[in-house]
Amino acid sequence: MSRWIFVKQSASLWTPASYWGGNLRSHWDFQTLSGYSDGDLLSLGLNSQTTDVPTVPSAIALSTDVLYPYKANSVWPDTISYSSTAVNGYPGIGPDSRQNNSRGPLFFIRDGGTTPSKWAAPYGRQDVIVGLVLNQGNPGTTYSSCIMSQMLGAITATREVCGIYRETSGAITLKSRRLTSESEVSIASTATVAVGSTAIIVARLRFAGGDFELRINGSAEASGTYATSGASQSEPSANITNYNTFCGNGNQDKSWLGKMGEIVAAANDSAVFPSGDVEKLEGYLAHKWGLAANLPADHPYKSAAPIVVAGRVTASGGSETDLNGYRYHTFTSNGSLTVNTGGEVEYLIVGGGGAGGSINRAGGGGAGAALTGTAIVTAQTYSITIGAGGVSSNGGDSSALGFTATGGGKGGTGTGSGASAASSGGSGGGGGSQSVGASGTTGGNNGGDGGGISSGEYNSGAGGGGGAGSAGSDGISLSDGGDGGAGIEWPTGSGTYYAGGGGGSSVSAKGGDGGAGGGGGGGTSSGTIGVGGSNGGAAAVANNGGDGGANTGGGGGGSVFNNGVSGDGGSGIVIVRYTI
Repeated sequence: MSRWIFVKQSASLWTPASYWGGNLRSHWDFQTLSGYSDGDLLSLGLNSQTTDVPTVPSAIALSTDVLYPYKANSVWPDTISYSSTAVNGYPGIGPDSRQNNSRGPLFFIRDGGTTPSKWAAPYGRQDVIVGLVLNQGNPGTTYSSCIMSQMLGAITATREVCGIYRETSGAITLKSRRLTSESEVSIASTATVAVGSTAIIVARLRFAGGDFELRINGSAEASGTYATSGASQSEPSANITNYNTFCGNGNQDKSWLGKMGEIVAAANDSAVFPSGDVEKLEGYLAHKWGLAANLPADHPYKSAAPIVVAGRVTASGGSETDLNGYRYHTFTSNGSLTVNTGGEVEYLIVGGGGAGGSINRAGGGGAGAALTGTAIVTAQTYSITIGAGGVSSNGGDSSALGFTATGGGKGGTGTGSGASAASSGGSGGGGGSQSVGASGTTGGNNGGDGGGISSGEYNSGAGGGGGAGSAGSDGISLSDGGDGGAGIEWPTGSGTYYAGGGGGSSVSAKGGDGGAGGGGGGGTSSGTIGVGGSNGGAAAVANNGGDGGANTGGGGGGSVFNNGVSGDGGSGIVIVRYTI
């Protein structure tokens, strides 16, 4: 008989059940299986092995959506066996060889009823996260290895919604589609999972924007998009009773070999999961399975597992707003956050934007760095500093909760008396018409280069300032100024952007547009002015660059000729939020 035993974690440690609650759709944990010898065959706790609709073990029936053991060719796998040390020294289960009765993945996804699962974005789920800990078996050099799959439709006409595979090269592939009319979209990792190695794999699909991503051992490996409009996919009928079509029509080319240690599946029907949730899951799995060394050095849970401080955060300070289950504390000037009850918070910290360059054919100002993440706060008062926007200078630094977002760099100037190089900063300033853009730092990007560097034409477009989301664009020889780099959206799905770069100037063509997130537009003498970026970036006025948006950290636009005035950088901002 199978045993389902779950680890009783310390109350201070983050766990999927305590954090996600009802959004945790399935959690199979084999770490604490005991009383077995290596090689023992397991039934996975199923009460029946004679029907196509198995009964879910009560220990894992957390909701109506669960992961089921895979049934191929109407026969349950006969090679699911136990190993006490296969998963980095811990227990795991899985098939040992390719046999007719074990073709396919170890698990597939379906509802608790008689139809396949509405698990992914095709049916309106806003966000889905699946995390796995596995030890890779040896599928040989001919066949790929299917870890998990969901397919919809009749046996003769399947439509795969989500599949995770280990290719013969060792790369991990995530495949997805949303619409009947859409071809399968596939993304593949750069990193590989070697035979015999234990890895953490996380797949995520978001309905908003139709994007999905794949992560291995805490590092982002690949991302992609799938269709979100057009012919919708119809819900499958309820009469699908034989699942031999899952993963390659039951053929050996899509079988899973190896040992699985733990599977966690979470889905949110109404909203996107908060930023940092994927990293929490990775930290939880890494420290639980002794895989912290696999995480990259900059992972937020490299040194310690995530924790949850008992009780809800209570605090005061700044402008307070409650929205969609969160309390926001917004600081547009220096102040303090007084925490009465500690816990976990999310933050956005943006430095002041750099000014655009002035005098002749000048580049756009770089945006202030934009830092986001989670932090544990305790009962105390935290000082908040808001960086000023640059006025013919770099922007000022913003700081909060022990983090500092560097101010953006000033744009460079073009030719003639007083010409100067672009300045480095949170994001680098754009280069003048014949000079290179400056470098950015953590939370920012580089400024674009002037368009006349190679051509030698001093009347070329200047480079756009870097933004927190992307580098500034290069100017074009004898033509347009470069656009400012885009900022970042925070929180995800809000449509509000911060830290856009300023546009570069142009003598007689189009000035560069400010980047989304308050970047100011680039000036022009006789062409089309650059427009400001979303969230308050100002358009240029003739020769003058536009100002960066207030409290966005946007860079100012570059100006043209000696009588032009560069755009000022936008001031920074700090926002702290937590669930209420």
